[in-house]
Amino acid sequence: MAKCTSKIIIAGIAGFAAGVAVGILFAPDKGSKTRKKLKENFFEFAADLEKILSENSEELKSSFNEEKVEHPD
Repeated sequence: MAKCTSKIIIAGIAGFAAGVAVGILFAPDKGSKTRKKLKENFFEFAADLEKILSENSEELKSSFNEEKVEHPD
């Protein structure tokens, strides 16, 4: 269950980042405006990522610990 949740979280983060990147690349603005938007979106993305990770940190930790136990190196 925890494995599935961590994969969903990672997929959501990747999808969000891809959407932001495509939106910026196809924006018809000047370079300076695009850089400003990119900077704003990056900080917004970082804040969202921090929120998601803090909300699910215990679940993610247990997921990674289970994988270590299952696959000792």
